[in-house]
Amino acid sequence: MDDHVTVSIIVPTYNEADNIPILLEKIDEALRGKYSYEVIIVDDNSPDKTYERAIELANRYPVRVIVRDSKQGLASAAVTGFSAARGRYLVLMDADLQHPPEKIPEMISMLEKGFDLVIGSRYVPGGRDEGLKGFRRAVSLGARILAWILLPETRKVRDVMSGFFAVKRELAPRETKLKGYKIILQVIKNCGRNGKICEIPIIFRRRLYGRSKLRAREIINYVIDLIRLSEYFTFKYVAIALIIAPILDILNPLLGISVIALGIVVRWLILRKHIGIGAISTSEIASTVAKTFLKAVTGILPAWLVGSSIELMLVHVLRGWNRIF
Repeated sequence: MDDHVTVSIIVPTYNEADNIPILLEKIDEALRGKYSYEVIIVDDNSPDKTYERAIELANRYPVRVIVRDSKQGLASAAVTGFSAARGRYLVLMDADLQHPPEKIPEMISMLEKGFDLVIGSRYVPGGRDEGLKGFRRAVSLGARILAWILLPETRKVRDVMSGFFAVKRELAPRETKLKGYKIILQVIKNCGRNGKICEIPIIFRRRLYGRSKLRAREIINYVIDLIRLSEYFTFKYVAIALIIAPILDILNPLLGISVIALGIVVRWLILRKHIGIGAISTSEIASTVAKTFLKAVTGILPAWLVGSSIELMLVHVLRGWNRIF
């Protein structure tokens, strides 16, 4: 950390040569005379020579340019920037002018007041989304729902898909296994249950130049990243349930209804790092009731499928809401 730099702004780029001069001017207008700052451009060897444009502007603005050999993704670009940053507070934003640089001083002010993470949000009062339409808006909604289900830490955040945030230096990741474009998921997880997170309203603008980088591969990588950050909880839960089910069936004539309690305890002992016994108990009991009722109406297989689906859904919904659940 450099005591002479308060704010480091990390901007991953790929084919953003037309946007960089405008962005740097707006950042300078927002921060000049308020905070000492640096801008770190992390460019993935853009065919349009974005990095050359940024280097040319380094004699006018406090800019450093990192050029990587190939396109390696936004998450790794962000981590590269975080590792090179010298500031006390780190800001991540896109280069496409959809994020408002004039909000950066407000974000830093909130960090100075004690917040760990400040998110530029489209979904708090005063925020608005002008940049996403049609398919991209549907993808964003689906991604937020999936994060809510798989990663309980994100439930206190309305705009978990934001790419514009400020974070204290010590909470910014210096390495990542994520392959997608939403490093904010890892930052939220780093903040933990008791992290102080706030959201400030922004207007997410339409892109002026260039094209969106969202492709099918990015969507797939996002889902994989969520599964990684959840520490493969869903797969672990299903695998354990499938392994112990035959054993519990054998023990059922001996233990009777107590076999349910045994199943709950076994699941909790293995997964207690991820989930409380309250969530497992509620889900297992609801599943058992559903299976018992449906078995008489629809048969064993449909009853098992519906009951197991109810259990899995409840486990994810209840997980992480409090220490008991």
